[in-house]
Amino acid sequence: RVPTALAEGGDFSDDTQYVRVQPGSHEELMYALGVNLARQLGDVRPLVESGEELAQLAKGLLDTVVGRLNDDGQTELLRRRGEELN
Repeated sequence: RVPTALAEGGDFSDDTQYVRVQPGSHEELMYALGVNLARQLGDVRPLVESGEELAQLAKGLLDTVVGRLNDDGQTELLRRRGEELN
């Protein structure tokens, strides 16, 4: 059983172990898909040096996934900065 704050009465005192959606809902299914994709990506924290860098990494990931940065923008950014990632 996956612990959910909703099922446990809303206590987020150790909020890293709780799913924040209604158990059995479509939202929980989509959340599970996000968790699955994140687990496939792996722990990215060793790639950054600070919380600010982690926030920018997450912003780039989100902007790409939701379409805020189109394919041309992605290609151009990676053309300019991609070598620095290696």
